Amino acid sequence: MKIASRITPFVRFCLVALVNLLVLFVFAMGVLAPLTPSEGLPSVPVLLLFVGLPVVLLGGCIRAVNHKWLAGFFGLQILAILAFTTYLLLLQSGAFSG
Repeated sequence: MKIASRITPFVRFCLVALVNLLVLFVFAMGVLAPLTPSEGLPSVPVLLLFVGLPVVLLGGCIRAVNHKWLAGFFGLQILAILAFTTYLLLLQSGAFSG
């Protein structure tokens, strides 16, 4: 028997909520210092830690939930993280300087 089948819906909801809070915390820590334009272009390990880890964790949340609207919410979070990171990288590379 799989472990996921023995988890009650309430416990699953709490785990997904905690993972979502962890994702927001990790990405916010990245936005505070290593991903900002004042620090210069981030390295690949920094991008993997502060962007890749939240995206992977949110992908796990999508697989863990049963409701389509909740999976869509996590998908929108992934898109928002990727879009904001792309904006920051373009800003740091000078793409918007006229």
